[in-house]
Amino acid sequence: MSNFYGDSQRPANGQPQQPGTQRPTPYGGPQQAGQYQVGPEQRHPQPAPPQGPADLQTSPAGSPTAAKSRGPRRKRRPMVLPVAAIAIGLFTTFFFLLAVGLSANVEGTDLGFVAATAVLLVALLILWWLDRWEPEPVVLLVAAFLWGSGIATSLSLPFTLMTPFLAPTPEAGIWLQAPVVEEFTKGLFILLLVAGKRGRFEFNALTDGVIYGVLVGAGFSFLEDQLYIASTTTFDQSAELASIRIGGSALGHGLYTMCFSLGIWFAMNRRSVLARIGCGVGGYAVAVLLHGIHNGAAVAAGTSDDMTLFYLVKAFTFVVLVALAVIAWFARRHEGRLIAAELPKMAEVGLISAQEVSWMSSLKGRRDHLKSLPKPARADAKSLIEAVTELAFLEHRIARIGGPVAPVLQQQRGELGSVIQGTTAALTAAGLR
Repeated sequence: MSNFYGDSQRPANGQPQQPGTQRPTPYGGPQQAGQYQVGPEQRHPQPAPPQGPADLQTSPAGSPTAAKSRGPRRKRRPMVLPVAAIAIGLFTTFFFLLAVGLSANVEGTDLGFVAATAVLLVALLILWWLDRWEPEPVVLLVAAFLWGSGIATSLSLPFTLMTPFLAPTPEAGIWLQAPVVEEFTKGLFILLLVAGKRGRFEFNALTDGVIYGVLVGAGFSFLEDQLYIASTTTFDQSAELASIRIGGSALGHGLYTMCFSLGIWFAMNRRSVLARIGCGVGGYAVAVLLHGIHNGAAVAAGTSDDMTLFYLVKAFTFVVLVALAVIAWFARRHEGRLIAAELPKMAEVGLISAQEVSWMSSLKGRRDHLKSLPKPARADAKSLIEAVTELAFLEHRIARIGGPVAPVLQQQRGELGSVIQGTTAALTAAGLR
């Protein structure tokens, strides 16, 4: 099996590949075996004449051929889910915020808004720092937040109202039913995202699982905290509740949803159906368990004067959150090393130049290069960076999964290759490569 970069030209049995057989190509169509002759003396591929727009030539970076063969310069993005989530989420979030504003406890309402907003800003700063190598589309990030604040809250509300009829006791509804329902309604955004082909293309790194999970949970927490704090009758009660809900578990919902989201990401990177189901269900179970432990401690604290268990659970949640933050930090560093390892392979086949390998290998190099370009060219350069980064992640994922390459991954590989060709051709024609 051959990968994108032309390695491993011989099958596993050691026999040469027979002429006429087909293998996946990064440019959207099958390619005759033997067209690329990559050897020690000749590292750039020698393609056959193109048969159509889907069979673009791969030329050494900066060559006249590269400037002539232009592919698409922008990647297609998922639009149906984010547009629907933003529209419905804005309406439902506005409705809930209006209900909060009608509270008689005006000072408590203001306190809840300020406290919830402060926590949200902290979460956004953390996610911004994490999402540097391959920034997620803003439209998807906004959709994730509004899904949590408006849609997930709306979907959970009917079950909350029916708790007295569904749960054997009010306490059971708090520590069992609420986690089961809320973690599903929040995680439903991730499930719908990866259910679509375009969404799966965006959900391509472990850090994406962290970012989308935390953002959906932060949206849910942003609204829920305000609803609870505004429901108190005095400012002192509001301050006490704010210290418990926000001070004690500021990113609790983000943590729970992140567990489910990471379970989905691990499921996407498994070949076995049973392994995929196990990862997805396991992530959801961990989210429900952590949420249930937190709510159970709150119930125990409310039925007795001893707050020891409650604070122990808060400390445990904080430790888990710190542990996952450390994992996310290592994942960000791993992304940098992965990209640095894949870029030279792309240069070997002429997909990018050696100079581009140099400045794309670090975040600082990328920032400095973009600043050096004229403004009209920066959009193409950003598109090139994004496509190259996603292709590096994709090739790593294909190698990790092993076995035959799935058709959807072949399609993604082809689309990214076409975008790289289109952007490099445009930049070459402008004399910027």
